[in-house]
Amino acid sequence: MSLVRFPVRFPVRSPVRSVLGDVSGLAFSPDRVSGIQAWYDLPTSTSRWQDTGATVAATAPSDPIRLLQDVTANGRDGVAPSDAARGLYKAAAATGRAGYAAAMAAQPELVTNGTFDTDATGWTAHGSMTLSAPSGVFRIQRGVSINQNASTVLTCEVGKVYRVSFDYVGRSPDSTHYTDFRVGTTIAGIDLARTQDSSLAEFSTGEKSLTFVATATTVYIAVVLRNGASDDYIELDNVSVKEVPAAYLHRYVDYDGVDDVLNATLPNLGSTASVWYMKQDGTAVYAANQSISGAYALPAVDMRGLIIVDGPISASDQTKLATYYA
Repeated sequence: MSLVRFPVRFPVRSPVRSVLGDVSGLAFSPDRVSGIQAWYDLPTSTSRWQDTGATVAATAPSDPIRLLQDVTANGRDGVAPSDAARGLYKAAAATGRAGYAAAMAAQPELVTNGTFDTDATGWTAHGSMTLSAPSGVFRIQRGVSINQNASTVLTCEVGKVYRVSFDYVGRSPDSTHYTDFRVGTTIAGIDLARTQDSSLAEFSTGEKSLTFVATATTVYIAVVLRNGASDDYIELDNVSVKEVPAAYLHRYVDYDGVDDVLNATLPNLGSTASVWYMKQDGTAVYAANQSISGAYALPAVDMRGLIIVDGPISASDQTKLATYYA
């Protein structure tokens, strides 16, 4: 007698993250919320696909997402209607996650000389710039040329996320010049990250930070002194670049705000359904008493994860969800 075999869809579980306050003895997971109908989880690498057939995974930052599978066993996947409507998979440092500071402190430093204890070795002056380190602070001083820079080169791994930080110390009194801090794949390039103040609104003193995803193995940090007059200078200290460990990354979908969308099909949940999601900026959104039946467009906002429930979500579970995605 021959047996007829049917394909079985098993849920794709994301890594379990412990949440304080869960008294059941088990770590909290969004699929434990009562009445859950669908769960879209960007950290689950096996749920993100570039195509509708789930053959090409979206694993590298900026990979497009055509299919975002429902992590529950219900199979209510989110699908972009076309390639043009695909959002992008992105990753960013989870700076607020417990243990982040200690993990970053343990990471190797990629900048050869970012503390400038004795000099500006490891940095290259371009144009007529003069580099020095008075009192252990990095001074970039302008010569006759305008908009020149000081740069240093890093070796990175393509696809990895890195955090850049520096302390802004100040500038010479002439207020017509300002600081332009760049990260790029060419000297003074801005294709990876950038932050700048202006002649009218100077940086406050203290640490500034930004993150980037390496698209090449050779990456440049460049500090441009913009405008000003001869002998104007800016001063920085403690320039640092470190890889962010995978355990301390937020993963999210990045929409273009124009036509990117993921559509799902839900059963008739009546008019008391709830939708909860965590935006990439860390804002938790809870919408109760939603009428959901059939075609449903997931909110087209940059987000880390979303669940749909056939009733209200308790305040306790909302707190656990927010902690889960922190």
